[in-house]
Amino acid sequence: MKTLGIWLDQMEQGQPLGGNYFYISMFATAPEYQGHGCGSALLEFLGLVADTDGVPSYLETAGVRNTTFYAKKGGFNEVGRSHVANF
Repeated sequence: MKTLGIWLDQMEQGQPLGGNYFYISMFATAPEYQGHGCGSALLEFLGLVADTDGVPSYLETAGVRNTTFYAKKGGFNEVGRSHVANF
C-alpha cells in the first residue's frame, strides 16, 4: 500500500486532474467469482454514480489484462501510464 500511495502522490503532482471527479483506486473480484459478471456489474454501477453526479471517473490499474477489461466492460480509456515498483 505504501508504494501505491507514493505512486498516487506522484501522479497527482505530475498530472493534476483538477475539479471534481470520481476516483477508483482499488477494484478487484475474488478469483472464484471472476467470469460471473460481478466485476462488470460493479463497473456499471460505479459508472452510473459518476454520471449521476456529472463528473468524470478515473480508475487506477496495473497490467494489460486489466486495462483491456476496464476498456471493454467499463468504457474506460487510458489517460496516463506510470511505472510502479514491481508491476
